[in-house]
Amino acid sequence: MKNEEHVPRRFRTTKWARWKRGDAQLFEGRNPLEASHVLVLPLSAINICAPAASLSSSPQLLPCGARVSVGDLRRRWRELRISDRRSFPLSRWADSVSLTVLCLSDRRVVLAPMTRCRAVDGIPGPAHVEYYTQRATDGGFLITEGTVISPTGAGSMAIDNTIMVEVVDAAIVELVNTKGLDDEQDHVEDVEIFLNAITCKHSPHPPSLHGKTQFPKCPGIYTREQIDGWKTVVDAVHAKGSIIFCQLWHVGRASNQTYQPGGTAAPISSTDKPISGRWKILMPDGKYGNYATPRRLATSEIPQIVQDYQQAAINAIEAGTSILIELVLRAPKGMSNGFDGIELHGAHGYLIDQFLKDGINDRTDAYGGSLGNRCRFLAEVAQAVVSAIGASRAAVRISPAIDHLDANDSDPLRLGLAVVHRLNALQRDAGERLAYLHVTQPRYVAYGQTEGGRHGSQEEESRLMRAVRDAYDGTFVCSGGYTRQLGVEAVEQGDADLVSYGRLFISNPDLVERFKSDAPLNRYVRATFYTPDPVVGYTDYPSLRQTQRSRL
Repeated sequence: MKNEEHVPRRFRTTKWARWKRGDAQLFEGRNPLEASHVLVLPLSAINICAPAASLSSSPQLLPCGARVSVGDLRRRWRELRISDRRSFPLSRWADSVSLTVLCLSDRRVVLAPMTRCRAVDGIPGPAHVEYYTQRATDGGFLITEGTVISPTGAGSMAIDNTIMVEVVDAAIVELVNTKGLDDEQDHVEDVEIFLNAITCKHSPHPPSLHGKTQFPKCPGIYTREQIDGWKTVVDAVHAKGSIIFCQLWHVGRASNQTYQPGGTAAPISSTDKPISGRWKILMPDGKYGNYATPRRLATSEIPQIVQDYQQAAINAIEAGTSILIELVLRAPKGMSNGFDGIELHGAHGYLIDQFLKDGINDRTDAYGGSLGNRCRFLAEVAQAVVSAIGASRAAVRISPAIDHLDANDSDPLRLGLAVVHRLNALQRDAGERLAYLHVTQPRYVAYGQTEGGRHGSQEEESRLMRAVRDAYDGTFVCSGGYTRQLGVEAVEQGDADLVSYGRLFISNPDLVERFKSDAPLNRYVRATFYTPDPVVGYTDYPSLRQTQRSRL
C-alpha cells in the first residue's frame, strides 16, 4: 500500500498486514472489539452477492473489487435461498478462515473453550443448544468446550492444592472488583459458597455418575450419538449467523482409572510420571483424589492417537450444515459442512502439551529429547487434521508458559517459537493458512482468582506473547483473564487479532452487546461452573434486556 498512513498502525506492523499489503485495506470502527470492518478486495479476489432487491432466480454479482461492509455482506448472503448458496470464486489470498473471522465477524470477541460438565452420556443435548445459541450473535465466533476425541481421552476437573490458603482473599477481591459490586460484607456468603464448592464440602449440586459415561459429563465426538448431538448445536448456532469451532481434546495423564475404558486402565501419556500431589482430581463421589500413574505410550501406539484426532476432526465437519463456510472456504470435495473448523487443544497440561513440555516429556524415542522431537506429536496431529479437512479449518491452542497440571518447560519462549516454526512450515506445505493460533498468556493461573489483575511479570508476558505473535504467520487469538479494557488494549496495540473470553461469557450470554455499550456485567458464581444442572449456572444468567425489563 503506497499510502500507509491511512492504514491503522497495528495493521502496518503485523505480519498479517504485511502479507496482504497491496491486496486489501482494512478500515476500523471506534472500538476494536466492536469494529465493523470493510474490505476493499483486489479484482480477482471475490465476487459478492448483489443486494436482495436485485436478486432474481439466478443471483447477480457485485463487481469484483467493490467496497462491501461486513453487515451488508452477511445480509446479502443470508437473503439468498439455501438452494442458491454456492461457493464464490476466491483467490489463494482469501482462502483462509482468518478472512472468515475478520470479514464475517464484526467484533473481536470470541467465546473461549470452557469445560461445563453438562453432557449426559457424553452427548450434547438441548441444554447445549440453549447455552451456545444464547452466546451466538450475528457475525459472532464461538469455540466449544473441550470435546473428547476417544474413550481414552476423558478426565476430570483439577484443582491446585497450593492456592487454598490464599483463595478466600482472592475470591473476595474478585467479587468486589466485578463491575457493580462495592461492598465486601454483602458478598461473604457468595465467597463461602465458592469455597465450599471447590473444596467439595457443601456443593449445591454435588457431582454424581448418571448414565453410562464418566463424570464430569464432558462431550465427545467419536460416536454417532455424539456427532448427531453436536449437529443440533451447530445448526442452531449457524441459524443465528455465528461461526463455531469444535475444540478437540485428549487429557492424557490428567485422568484416573475410573474415567478410562473399563474403569481400570491407566491413563496414557508421553510419560509414566504422575501429576504431583499439588494437583487433585475430582472423583465421582465429589471428593478430590490423586491423579493415577499414567502408562507411557509405546512409539508404535502413537499413530493410532494421531488417527483418533484426524477422525474426530472429520466427525466435526459432519456435525451439521454450515451456512458460512461455503462463502470463504474450500471444503474437500464430497465432504459435508458442519463445524466451521476445529481447534486442537495443545495447552494446559493435556496430552499434546505433555509431549511439548520438557518438564513432563522424558522420552528417548523420536517424540522426546530435542525440542524438535517434542514438537513432533503436535506436528503429526496437525498434519493429519489438515490433510483431512484443510488447513483453513484447523486451529491450534498452546500455552508455553503455563504450568497447569505440572506442565513446566525450561524455556517457554523457545518452545513457543519452535511450535510456531512447525506451524508456519505446515502452512507453507499446505499452501494455505491455518485458521488461527490461540495462545494462553503467562498471567493465567489456576482458577484465575482475580478478575482483571495481571498475574506475574508484565515484561515477561509481553516479551513472550509478542515474540510468538510476530513469528506466527497468521491470525492470532489471545486469552487469559481479559477484561473489556485489556482486550481493547491488546487489539489496539497489535498484540492480537481476536480476544477470547471465558468466565465473563459464562455469566453474560450477551457479552458482545454488553461490551459494545460498556454495560454492567453479571457476576458469575463459581459454585455452578462444573455442576450437572442443565439450567442453574448454565443457561439462567439474564441478558441485559431481561435485567432492564425486570427493573421496570
